[in-house]
Amino acid sequence: MKKLLLLLCLFAVPVHAEPNAGPSLGIVATVNDDAITSSDLEGRMRLMMLGSGIQPTPEILAKLRQQVLRTLVDERLQAQEAKDLGITVEEAEIDEQIAKLAQQNNVSPANLPQFFARGGVSIATLREQMRANISWTKVIQRKLRPRVDIGDDEVDAEIARIQANAGKPEYLVADIFLPVDTPQQESSVEQSANKLIETMAKGARFSGIARQFSQSASAATGGDLGWLQLGQLEPQLDEAIRKMSPGTLSPPIRTATGYHILMLRDVRVTQGGNTPDPTKTTFNLRQVLIPLPPSADEATVSAASRRLERLQPQAKSCNDMERMAADIGDPNRGRIGDMKYDQLPPALQSMISALPDNTASPALRNERGALFLMVCSRTAPEGAVLNIDRTLVMNRIGAQKLELLARRYLRDLRQNAFIDIRS
Repeated sequence: MKKLLLLLCLFAVPVHAEPNAGPSLGIVATVNDDAITSSDLEGRMRLMMLGSGIQPTPEILAKLRQQVLRTLVDERLQAQEAKDLGITVEEAEIDEQIAKLAQQNNVSPANLPQFFARGGVSIATLREQMRANISWTKVIQRKLRPRVDIGDDEVDAEIARIQANAGKPEYLVADIFLPVDTPQQESSVEQSANKLIETMAKGARFSGIARQFSQSASAATGGDLGWLQLGQLEPQLDEAIRKMSPGTLSPPIRTATGYHILMLRDVRVTQGGNTPDPTKTTFNLRQVLIPLPPSADEATVSAASRRLERLQPQAKSCNDMERMAADIGDPNRGRIGDMKYDQLPPALQSMISALPDNTASPALRNERGALFLMVCSRTAPEGAVLNIDRTLVMNRIGAQKLELLARRYLRDLRQNAFIDIRS
């Protein structure tokens, strides 16, 4: 998964106080014996703005206030549970995280407070968020990880599933999860999900929103779930993914545990254990090329692109490609011939290896013109197949089980706590 940085704005972000927020030290919520003040809430709102790229208008702040407050409530519950278990977080552990964050943003740790101050955020707010995250991770490792048991039969079944699905689509998905613990929360959580979608439609970054609001383990990586096949997620999520195009957001999706917002980042063809290793594969290729000089003006390029768009849906086989290329005037009828993986331009290697046979590629542009490609066949030396790492499969199963246990654990903490939200 990609590491997506929390700090994504390098300029001052003015945050206006929310109307009716009350005095800066007013209590906005009580979690058991712990109070959350309006100052705590405002600080977290500022941090959320800085991390997600949301434009901090009073309207947006008012819409997201309740979801930010809910996140703070959960963090207090997590911190209280850590304290009850005798779990502590050393300042050095937070310093280590601060140093990593500074390195990722090419900022000296000593200058990080000023870096945040330009966005109106106190470094203390960031430290408290990090403290809560570290303490909850320790709680999960102590209380839940020993309960995760993975049998060889589970690993065998997952490997068999991967092999059986070789050659089928695989989806790069990111997720924001908002739990619904009681029927009374149904309406408010759905409204929060819609408000988050609205802010992202106005330019807020999915990764930043996921970090600040999502209640799943993937929040730490900006919501990224990695490459998935249909059948690995809940049926409602699978159905939504089938209808999505890369780069789009789903509407709020209700599952048994809450609401999900999905982003489909990309689609590719899966590589299973019986699938040839693409780096050792030779590809037999065809192309439909519309020649263009490097100096072609925008109108000429646009006309060529429109022509390709008309041709692509008709390209169902390599015979179709040869016919189209001949019609354009290509004496070689689009035949590129055999090319090994390392002979392909680096920018095309991943695309070609993931492209199903007899499927037209997206439109491309090179120094010769505008084109699309097709893989007619592929061959690899005997034994040159991808090996499925059993340990990685086991770790993935374990992570899924651990996240489910963590969600239930936090749900139980909420249900057993005294929580007073003051509007």
